[in-house]
Amino acid sequence: MATCGTYFSAPRTGRKIDAIFSYLQRIGKGATTEVSFPSATAGASPSPISWGAVRQFELLQEAGNLAIDELDVADFKRAYQNLMRMRSGGYRVTLITLGHYTDRSMRDELEILDKKIQDEITQLIHFLYLSEMSEQGTAYFTASLDTGKWSLDEALPHVAQTRTARSLFKPEKETLREKTFFDILDKLSNRSVLHETAIGLVLPDASKEKNWVYIAQRENRFQAFQQAITTVFENLDEDRAVMTHMRGYGDRWERPVLCA
Repeated sequence: MATCGTYFSAPRTGRKIDAIFSYLQRIGKGATTEVSFPSATAGASPSPISWGAVRQFELLQEAGNLAIDELDVADFKRAYQNLMRMRSGGYRVTLITLGHYTDRSMRDELEILDKKIQDEITQLIHFLYLSEMSEQGTAYFTASLDTGKWSLDEALPHVAQTRTARSLFKPEKETLREKTFFDILDKLSNRSVLHETAIGLVLPDASKEKNWVYIAQRENRFQAFQQAITTVFENLDEDRAVMTHMRGYGDRWERPVLCA
């Protein structure tokens, strides 16, 4: 894996982690979340929460060419199913930590966690680190925090969506730990929160499989299918179809610039 240094770079200030929220999702699948309070588990006396940190990994994966199939407008149901497979995948990993400050001479637990996150993900998934996109994303979140405009729902919509869906459809799975965690986070000032992101392009695994090249007939290719749908919308005095290209990882992040 190509690397461009450390993904997260919080200054060492003697942070102690009191609570951790983790979010893991394979794109297209349901997300799993977990909340833990290490200090409470260890029996330590509670301390006032004075900082929060978001560590966000976006691992982007393009759709393979085998997902491309004929899009026959005469068989719209099958064509639509094929169209939905022509999209990106990947993984989302988000960790939010809450804690307090201790003596600067003590070890910084956020720094240790950052190193562990990086080591674990780089060992599990083969990907190319997109340094420029990562820096742009982190700079955007930093500016939002500095101006007091950062909010969890806007910065992490996937986390907010998962929590909302759970409270609506599976309220029995909404734990008191998770509710308490986000209540504390909501009360923190933007000045006390860090939000850094790392973005990578997942590389294909080495395989000996030989894939045959398939070329759909011209009238059943994506552009012709899209034009047919647009024509139908126009004749019904509706807006034209929004999507004019196959969905890729650009749906979530713009201007992918690979790290040299």
